[in-house]
Amino acid sequence: MLLVTVACGGERSLFAPEHDPAGSGGPARDPAVVGTWEVVLLISVEADLQTWTTTWQFNGDGSCRFSRVVRSVLEDQDRVTVRPCSWRTANVAITVTYTDDASIVLLPYRFAAFDPNRLVLEGVEYSRVSR
Repeated sequence: MLLVTVACGGERSLFAPEHDPAGSGGPARDPAVVGTWEVVLLISVEADLQTWTTTWQFNGDGSCRFSRVVRSVLEDQDRVTVRPCSWRTANVAITVTYTDDASIVLLPYRFAAFDPNRLVLEGVEYSRVSR
């Protein structure tokens, strides 16, 4: 049995690589993702309470920055992690490449309730801090 599917010239496969719509051939970046996003989580760790403030900054030029500040009630000090990176989007995921060690992470994303100010990364909802 032979199965043939036909697609219109303007359509593409869901799994086709995305490219810059301007035609530069570079990777695609969803403009809705550009901006600074933040979430603050309260986490119980043994006899300690910690606040984890995680911030993602996605720039229109493809650069990005991940930062996390962990504040421990017991230690009464901040532990800060900052990692520069680059990013692109394809197939409802943000691919982040950290520039410090070239590691790559894939972050599935969506917008909660179709709200452009509520970005969900890996199931965690972030609020837009700035554009």
